[in-house]
Amino acid sequence: GALLPNGFGVSPYLTELGEFAAAFAGGPVPRVTAADSLAALDIALAAAHSARTGLRVSPAEMAR
Repeated sequence: GALLPNGFGVSPYLTELGEFAAAFAGGPVPRVTAADSLAALDIALAAAHSARTGLRVSPAEMAR
């Protein structure tokens, strides 16, 4: 399925990427940190694992 429109006219993913690029070029620190991104990945991986197995899975179990 398609993503729901965000109502702001700008993709949050493009905003995050733009902030990262600006920070890399010496600009301000982005609002979304690497730790935030890894936490979101762990949540998504835990949800996918739970959907596959039917088991309760903690995002902490996915952390590397």
